[in-house]
Amino acid sequence: SGGEEEEEEAGVPIVRRAVSDRKKTAAQLNRSRRAREREQEAAAAREQRKREVQLGRLGPILSQLSKEERGRERRREASEERESARRKRLGKLKYEERRPEVLLSEELGSSLRALPRPAEVDLLADRFDSFKERNLVEVRKRAGKPRRARRQEVTKESHRDRRYNAAGQPLGFDKSPAPVWV
Repeated sequence: SGGEEEEEEAGVPIVRRAVSDRKKTAAQLNRSRRAREREQEAAAAREQRKREVQLGRLGPILSQLSKEERGRERRREASEERESARRKRLGKLKYEERRPEVLLSEELGSSLRALPRPAEVDLLADRFDSFKERNLVEVRKRAGKPRRARRQEVTKESHRDRRYNAAGQPLGFDKSPAPVWV
């Protein structure tokens, strides 16, 4: 009788509503509505105070923002300048420096005067390498020697290779080796 459950009907317990779940009176509804409104006003006041504090710090915040903006602008200009200073690569190949010609320890003499003279420096090739390195000329693969087509041996049958009988009638071609034309 004082509990939450009544007798079971067909195996399903019947639960009575708690007293707090019963319909609220008008006074109770008004009281809870006024409490909710007070909570909302307090939250709005807290937000307003927070905004006012931020407005009080407006000067330092603005100076910090302008300083950050100037720094961003400087970095952007510097990156644009670096980008414009860097040349575009002309070809798809990358420049590879030539290995310097050096003497092995067996080739070195006992004195500097005994050193063999270096081969004549190819000034044109050196200058051309400098152009490639500075990206003024496209880097390309070295062209190989052109391949020559193989010679083909061709035998021609001509009127000289024909054999004739005594009457002058052609018998066919001579089977002896014919001249080779290249």
